[in-house]
Order: sequence, then structure tokens, then C-alpha cells
Amino acid sequence: MLEAPNVSTGVRTLVMRALEKDPEHRPATMDEVLATLASESTPSAVTAGAASAAAARAEQSSSTHATRAPLIALMLGVLVIGSAAAMLRRGNASGSNASSASAAVATNRAIAVLPLANLSGDKADDYFGIGMADEITRALTLTGVKVIGRTSAGALQAKGLDERAIAKELGVGSLLTGSVQRAAGQLRINVSLLSAADGAVRWTEKYDRPIANVFAVQDEIAKAVATKLLGTLGDGATRTVRVETADPEAYALFLQAQVLFNRRAGPAMMQAANLFERAAARDTTFARAYAMLALVQTSLPFYSDLSADSAQQLVGRSARRALALDPNSAEAYTALAHGAYTVSRSREADSLYRRSLALDSTVATTWGWYGHLARRLGDYAAYRARVMRARVLEPASLIARIWESDVLQAERRFAEADSQIQQIIALDSTFANGWVYRARILGLRGRFDEAIAVLERHGVDDELLAYLYARAGNVSKARGILAVAPRRADGKPRHLGMRAAVLEALGDHRAALEMLERAAATHDQSLVQDTRMGWFDPFRKDPRGAAILTKIEAR
Repeated sequence: MLEAPNVSTGVRTLVMRALEKDPEHRPATMDEVLATLASESTPSAVTAGAASAAAARAEQSSSTHATRAPLIALMLGVLVIGSAAAMLRRGNASGSNASSASAAVATNRAIAVLPLANLSGDKADDYFGIGMADEITRALTLTGVKVIGRTSAGALQAKGLDERAIAKELGVGSLLTGSVQRAAGQLRINVSLLSAADGAVRWTEKYDRPIANVFAVQDEIAKAVATKLLGTLGDGATRTVRVETADPEAYALFLQAQVLFNRRAGPAMMQAANLFERAAARDTTFARAYAMLALVQTSLPFYSDLSADSAQQLVGRSARRALALDPNSAEAYTALAHGAYTVSRSREADSLYRRSLALDSTVATTWGWYGHLARRLGDYAAYRARVMRARVLEPASLIARIWESDVLQAERRFAEADSQIQQIIALDSTFANGWVYRARILGLRGRFDEAIAVLERHGVDDELLAYLYARAGNVSKARGILAVAPRRADGKPRHLGMRAAVLEALGDHRAALEMLERAAATHDQSLVQDTRMGWFDPFRKDPRGAAILTKIEAR
């Protein structure tokens, strides 16, 4: 490994990958190099204490360019050298291309963990196998193994793909599969490490343990797999065994809540919050339960009638409790960062996201949400780099694909965004966000009738439907929808930002400006999250409207 004290581990790893003998192990494109360098410009490889004002200044475009330019030049040179060396090696070795390709796949150290099959006989226990795969994935990342998120593997498995097809789709050399059964306080786990090249079993093991030892089992599996893939253990694998909760029921509640959170749907998010809360109540020392509860709470303004300000108070309590128990909880810092984002405290959000990534740079949600902050600030290059980092971590995640379509929307590349959304819907036609985003993009492309048909067919987002009718010239229909649209629990209208856009489209400019001001004052998420969406563009032509939007978007 290169020894350079001022170069991060991630960049050193990237250089060594570029010098790999086998082209399959080198970065495939310059875009991959740039995405990695963009992610390494954040302090994800430094200590949490160093993520301070200096790190915040590093995000400024001029400084970032100055820092990354020599690295990019270095990588270009290394890639050229690596390619030239590979050509020389090919000239000196006349082995079969097919054989070398198979060997490359077989030696690929990246891995994905499939959801563990539930053998309990009770379908209600399916979540336990899904959650266990999440936890084993998390344990593996700490050993130095490159792991593709469980969400991606599970999504492809649900479509009926076999193991080799899943491995090919995710670009991994190995898959971890298995089953889990829990009964009478005992846990039985069977796991197998499969080669993507030929489906051969490289390693298999059975674990019979008391359920109270669940964390020790996860770490034991992770260490065994890491040793098989790397030939040795990474530094992280030598840590002491995790003991996050000694209460099996609290852990079961936690796993169930985690599965629901990953669905990113309104009712599921409310259930997830309730389950995380119950897990924390059963074991008041369970730091991750509090941290994940904070993550759900900070998301609720997007999925429920809870206001951003009310959610912020809940998030603060849960995250502070998590940090009191575990000062290194990356999830807690992500929750605080997103909470600050939802109430337009951009500078604070940026600092907190950096702190979270310094502690753990492998969480796709953190990268995706951090990307949203860049969008609000108008930094589309950072937006794209962060979202693509999330996509690398979770290639098949539907929510990560939604974020990528958001990037394309922000760049006004509507046809490409539409294509991406249609792929998402093809993967899972029950994913409600897919249909909402499809209607949004059709509307932004001026295809209002098609967009209206999508929303009416799937019964989602009344305010967006009203906007589309207004743009289509159907004034009475637009006003009628606004009049009967669901309201918040306190009886006040919801989605004030979107309502402002509807009024503007109807030509009621004065009422639209007043509604926009109310939306900004209450941190309404249909405005705060999407100030750069096309339907807010008309407000930028009015000094009063422009000032409202500029204030939200200020650093």
C-alpha cells in the first residue's frame, strides 16, 4: 500500500486498484474515479474531531478543485500506466481471455448478503432474516470487505433472480446466503459463501447459539467471511464483540422496524417509529434503537402530517440519548443533520453530515441526504457525486435510484430522469414514490394529461394533481382538489409550498406569494426540500418571491 500521510486511505486504495494486474479489478471508468475522489473530499477517512471549520471550508468549490486537481491528474497517470502495464503483460502471456475473465470474477473480493430464509414456519418472522442480513452486512463492512448493501441484494432476489444473476447485476464476486430459525430463546443460522463465477460453495457453517449471543454470531460470521475473501482480517475485525442489547425482544423489534424503514412509505414509517420506540423502551441502553428512531422521526415530515419543527424536537431528544450512550453513533449525527436540513439550517446540517461520514462513510442514506443539501445550495456537481456514492453502496435500492432521477431533474435532463423512473417502476410497480416521481417528471415535460392519469390511477399526492390540472388549464378541477385535499391533524392545510405553486399556476399571484411565505415560515417540506423544482421558477421573477427562496437556499 502507498505510504503518504496526507493522502486518505480511500485514495491510496484507489491508486492501488488502478495498478492491479487484472483489468477487472481496476476502476472501470474515469467517472468512477471522480465519484470516489468526490467522496474522499469529505472527511470520511479522518477522525470525528477533525471534522470542523477546516472541513467545512474544504467543501467550497475553489478549495475542492485545488485539492482534487492533483489527485485527478495522479489518477489519470496511474490509469494510463496501469493500462500500459496490462498491455505488456498481455503481450507476455498468451492465456485465454475467457479464463482470465473467469479468474477475475472468482477473485473479486466484493460481496453481497442475501436475506436469510426464515425457517420458523411463521411468515410474520420473515423480517428477522431480512434484518439479520442487514446486521451481517454491517459487521462485514467493519472487516475491510467491500459489501454491497442488503437492500440491493434483497430487491433483486425478490424479482426471482438466481444467485449468479444477482451477483452479476451487483458486480460482486461472492454471495453470502443462508437461513435462520429462532425458537425458545435459541438461534440456528446456516450460512454459505458462494462463488459468483460458478455457484460453487467456498465455505459453509452452522451456528447454534442462545439468541442473547446474536451479535457475537454476526461478528463470527463476518470474520470468517473476511478471512476467506481477504486471506486475513482487516483492522476493524479485531475489535471486541459488539453487545448492543441483551434483550432479545428489543432486538427483534429493532430488526422489524429497520425493515419497515427501508420501505420509505407513510404507514410503514409510522410503524417503524413505533417499533424503534418500543425497542428503546424495553432496553434503555440500546443506543442504535434511539439513533434509528431519530432517523425515522426526521423523515416523518415527508411521509406524514407531522411538521418539521415538531419533528425536530423529537429528533433532538432521541439523537442526544443515542449519543449519550454511544458518542460514535453515525446514525444519530445523520438524523441531527437531516433535522437541521428540514428547518433550513444548512451550515449546521453540512457540519453534522461531515461528522457522520467521518464516523461511517458506508451508509447510503447519509450520502443521499447529504446530496439533497447540495441540491438546495445549487451545487449540482456535489449533488451528483454524493448520490452516485449512495448508488455505488446500494446499486439496486429503489430509493437510491429515485435520488439519481432527482439529480437528472435538477439538471433539467427530464427525458433521462423519466427513463430512470420507468426502470424503477419496472422493478417494483407497488413502490408509491415511483408513480409520484413519474407524474412529476411528466408534468415538468409538459405532458400534463399523462401525468394526471398516473396520479388518478394510483391515488397519490393531491396537491401535485391540483398543480397538473392548473397547468393543463382546468381551473375548476384544480381548485376543487385543493378544497377537499386532506388536511393536517390541526385542520390546517398541508403541503403549503405545493399549494403556492398551484395558486401561481392559476394566476393568483398575490395569494401564491402569501402562501409561499407561510410555507417558508413553517418549514413546509414541499417547499424546503424542493425549492429548485420547476414549479417554483415563476416566483424567482418577483423580488418578493426570489427573496423567500434565496433565504431558504442560503448557506
